[in-house]
Amino acid sequence: MRVLRLTALLCLRGGRRQRTVLVLTVAGVLGATALGLLALSVSPALGARGDRVAWRTPTPAAGPATAVQQRRDDVVRGDTIDVVVLAPTGAGTVPTPPGLDRAPGPGEVAVSPALAALLRTLPDDVLGDRYSARSASVVA
Repeated sequence: MRVLRLTALLCLRGGRRQRTVLVLTVAGVLGATALGLLALSVSPALGARGDRVAWRTPTPAAGPATAVQQRRDDVVRGDTIDVVVLAPTGAGTVPTPPGLDRAPGPGEVAVSPALAALLRTLPDDVLGDRYSARSASVVA
């Protein structure tokens, strides 16, 4: 409480120079705090993004492979769609991709919320014929 009283006293009686110093100090503290919070949030944000997209990058399996993937791009009205096709190898099951409760079965498709909206709005001859009519789920 004494600090606030002293600050107010210096600000009111110190003159224009004192008010300028006070304003610049407050601005510096706010700027440093904002930069510090930004620096602390960058690493977890990049880590979470990396976890979401890592499954799309094929890496050699340490043991026997349980699935193979094919990645391609599709274009609809100027928008690019990333298509990832997963297929089991042998008797193994396809690993569950992030954002899904289970891996789609044969003939099923898991779509993003944006692609699900496009499938509902565009005619089948524009987009729906390219993908299975059955959607297993929408990726969260």
